[in-house]
Amino acid sequence: MVGVDDSALVRAFQGADLNPSKLATMIMAQGFSPADLSRFAQNGVPDTAIAVIATYYGFEAGRNCTAKARSTVLAFSSIGFEFIFSEWLELTSLRFVKAYSRVGG
Repeated sequence: MVGVDDSALVRAFQGADLNPSKLATMIMAQGFSPADLSRFAQNGVPDTAIAVIATYYGFEAGRNCTAKARSTVLAFSSIGFEFIFSEWLELTSLRFVKAYSRVGG
């Protein structure tokens, strides 16, 4: 995942209840429990946790940062910005149309 070996992720999640790694702490800050982290290997990693993992290995992991993680974060953030901007434009356009129709346009 994002250029990181699965075994590295398993190590990062082990012992999260006693001595959590920085990555485990970041994921738990999103509402996951240590028990959730230990089940990721069996049940799969939720989207929210994948975003945190990509961010960590893209920018926070020091010498363990990967180019794939960084490019993943940047690609998804640009999609997010595009979505937010298009939503804003749509709302702005709808407001203009409604205002214009009220004045007899």
